[in-house]
Amino acid sequence: MATPRKKKSELKKRGRKTKYRISTTLIAPVIDLETIRFLATRGFTDQNLADYFRVNRLTIARWKKKHPEFCNAIKEGDRLADDLVEASLYQRARGFEHPSEEIHFDRWGSVHRAKTVKKYAPDTLAGIYWLNNRRKLRWRDNRSIDLTNAGVKFESMTTEQLTAYLSGLLSQINEAEKK
Repeated sequence: MATPRKKKSELKKRGRKTKYRISTTLIAPVIDLETIRFLATRGFTDQNLADYFRVNRLTIARWKKKHPEFCNAIKEGDRLADDLVEASLYQRARGFEHPSEEIHFDRWGSVHRAKTVKKYAPDTLAGIYWLNNRRKLRWRDNRSIDLTNAGVKFESMTTEQLTAYLSGLLSQINEAEKK
């Protein structure tokens, strides 16, 4: 006679105990969601988080799947980091200024403080990058031109025919850029 199967609740758990514990006390916190958000705002990847918590990267992936609060904390941190970078890029593209203080020492060692305003000129490259991503149709770097004209045999064309054909292509490109 075969032994009856045990219910799932009666089976012993196998494997190592999880290190995932949300800290409710101040004694030896293991995982603090605020810390997770903070690390995500600093650009921590799953591998960085795994190193920080001394677990495998796949463990971080499992925690994200099993514990929605953990996954949400990472997503919130990532969103905040992206928002900060976007705001910085926007400021850099437009140029900005901020209050500053310059400190000078004279030859006798006395300290002289002067309040100033530091100005930064607009950065063309930051502006191009911003527009490439925000207004893709007008500012993207790669433009596609259809050169698959059936029946066109370039090797049999004369120089004049080839020049006329290329002039037509250039006018098509110019019209596409105007749009």
